[in-house]
Amino acid sequence: MFRQINMLTLRTLWLGATVGASRFLEAMAMEFTKGQPNLQKLNVRMAAIQTPELATSLLLLLNSFYGLKMLTIHRTDCDKIDVDSLVHHGETLETLSIVNGGIHRRDVNKCFDASDMQNIATGCPNIRQLCLNLYEIAGDENEDDILGPRQGVPYTPNEFEQALTAIAGMPKLRILRFTNPPNYRKAYFRNGELARFFHRNLQMGLERYSFQARADGIMQYLGEHGSDLKVLALSPIGVTEKVTLADEHGHTWPHYYYYRGRMTDHKGTDVAIARPLRSWKDECPDALVLEDV
Repeated sequence: MFRQINMLTLRTLWLGATVGASRFLEAMAMEFTKGQPNLQKLNVRMAAIQTPELATSLLLLLNSFYGLKMLTIHRTDCDKIDVDSLVHHGETLETLSIVNGGIHRRDVNKCFDASDMQNIATGCPNIRQLCLNLYEIAGDENEDDILGPRQGVPYTPNEFEQALTAIAGMPKLRILRFTNPPNYRKAYFRNGELARFFHRNLQMGLERYSFQARADGIMQYLGEHGSDLKVLALSPIGVTEKVTLADEHGHTWPHYYYYRGRMTDHKGTDVAIARPLRSWKDECPDALVLEDV
């Protein structure tokens, strides 16, 4: 397969559900040991039936060279992505999209934790765009929209807050996308209630308010911990089952986009809040992690 292509000169690779993909990645890794590869953008999509073998081959490739600027890994199994293989490209990595599992994913024990996020934040200081499944950093028990300490309540940061603290430590991060926010999961799994009340909730703006509250909490928490994040997206990967009309902000459930705004709270403190971003494609044309392709 390499007689026709010089793999060392390849700069971009998009690999989908292809027969022989695992052998292809292994052959690439072998070829990369023979010289200095120029691969800068790698996009891999894996189906569940392929993942055990393909995931091993992917790690072999990632560890066979340096220099990736953009890495996208979307797969439907529940094995945790090896953080060391990501940090291996930490000095050059600018765009990272890791979505491991779909909307039904429940096993948080196999997901990224706050420690993993801290390792990524430390080892990949140049990341500007980040996309990940919310299950990878938060369990269902921590879904409060109010993050951080509260007056008169003993406070210990939960797993999600610790992960956000790590994310806030990414000095160049400007665009962040969570692909499985709890607002979406709760609506999706309440089938009976969804059938009866979902469209009414949309018309009344309740779903929009729910996502807005979640976005405000995240944006404010990140701002309080030193982040200079500009854009936050709460948006699943792929097409959802229940397509609805756009709301007054141009958002179609469950895809919500926000930019960083400012306000003064009741104590006179300047805080970061989430303002609806009507058209991210027009205002953030370089936001690669907001694309699903």
